[in-house]
Amino acid sequence: SLKSSSTSSFSLCSYNVLAPAFSKHYKEWIDTDRLNVDRRFSMMNSFFESLQATLFCLQEVERESLDRFAFFDSSSPLSRYSFATQDKRWGNVTFFDSNVLRLTHVNPRSRTLFCEFQFKSHPSVFLHVVNVHLEGSPHLHSERFNQIKSSFKFFKQRLDFLSSFSKDSSFSVKLSKRQRLLSSSCDPIVPWCSSS
Repeated sequence: SLKSSSTSSFSLCSYNVLAPAFSKHYKEWIDTDRLNVDRRFSMMNSFFESLQATLFCLQEVERESLDRFAFFDSSSPLSRYSFATQDKRWGNVTFFDSNVLRLTHVNPRSRTLFCEFQFKSHPSVFLHVVNVHLEGSPHLHSERFNQIKSSFKFFKQRLDFLSSFSKDSSFSVKLSKRQRLLSSSCDPIVPWCSSS
C-alpha cells in the first residue's frame, strides 16, 4: 500500500491506462485477452485499491470510460477521491484523496495537466503536480523535451505568483468557472459539472 502515514506526506502513482481506442494497435504483440477492456479495468481497479496512493496521475483516459474506475464506486475505498481533468475526449486525469488534499489551481494543456493542491492538515503547504502524457514517437524526442520544458515554465510562473504574497497577507484561492468545470467530485451522475 502507498497510503501516506503522515498528514504532511503523500504518495503518487502514475499510470498510462491505454485508451481502448489505442489498444487495437497492440494486438500483434499482446494477447488479445489482456487487451479486453473489462478485464483491464478490473485489474487496474484492484491495483489502485491496493495502493491507495494520495494521487493517481492517469494518462489516456477516455471521457466515456471514466466512470469504469473504482473512484466512482461508492463501495470502493477510492470513492473519497476527487479529480481534475483535461476538457477533451481523452487525456490526463489526476485523482486525489480529498480527505488529504484540496485542489487550488488547475491548468490543462495539450498533453499536460498541472494541478496545485493544499494539504488540508497544513494549509500553508502546497503541492504542485504535473501529469504529462509524453509524446510516444521515437522520432519526436524534441517534442517530449518541449512538453516538460513548458510544464516547468508554467510551474515557475505559478511559484512566482504565490511568492508575491507575503506570509502576513490574507490569501484565499478561488477556482475560476473553467477550473471548476475541469475539477470535479467523483459523482457518477454528473462527473463533469460538480465542483470539488
